[in-house]
Amino acid sequence: MNEVLAYAVGAASLFGVVAPNSGNQSILVEYGTAEQKEKWLIPLIEGQLQSGFSMTEPDVAGSDPRSMRTTAVRDGDEWVINGHKWFTSNGLAADFLIVTCRTEDPDGAGASTTRMTQIIVPTDTPGVNIVRGINVWGRRSDHCEIIYDDVRVPVENQLGRRGSGHQAAQDRLGAGRVFHRMNSIGQMWRSFDLMVERAKEREVHGGYSRPNSSCRGSSPTVTSTSRLPGS
Repeated sequence: MNEVLAYAVGAASLFGVVAPNSGNQSILVEYGTAEQKEKWLIPLIEGQLQSGFSMTEPDVAGSDPRSMRTTAVRDGDEWVINGHKWFTSNGLAADFLIVTCRTEDPDGAGASTTRMTQIIVPTDTPGVNIVRGINVWGRRSDHCEIIYDDVRVPVENQLGRRGSGHQAAQDRLGAGRVFHRMNSIGQMWRSFDLMVERAKEREVHGGYSRPNSSCRGSSPTVTSTSRLPGS
């Protein structure tokens, strides 16, 4: 299905399965409470809200999420978040972010993978400082650098049990990488079909390209619809 949606321009966005919203939807489905789903998931699916995913940090290896330094400390009925993130997806448009934080339990050592928690942070919360959209390949993007400075959110914004953040991230990113590849395949087939269609219609030196000359290597039976994903 991801291949089919990627083949049609704008289809993934139309059906609400474009990253990072789709990945965040999966976290909310798996780890969210009924109240969180009502407040965040349903409006996200309906396109009323936008979301971002805030995990990568500038000062640690992105391939080792256990080394993250952003912390969330419990203070009464609130989490107080401090840290520095970048490449936070969809940061400029997001209404809320899912932030990966270290929430170490003072009463137990625990493994490094059980010290992280995903927390929902509305972008209009005081202390959420969106520094910039980071340039990617020389062009400005909506992947943002963000500083969290004493950001306070209710404890009920925690997703899943305390310490489940690493597993939630793996659940999200593992499937997401596969979906991105499906999207690339769908876009590749669209590009290929457009190329074949153009080759058949292109006029050069007073006529059309002859079959098996400039179109050499492509099957003579290929048409603009014969390579649709799943066909």
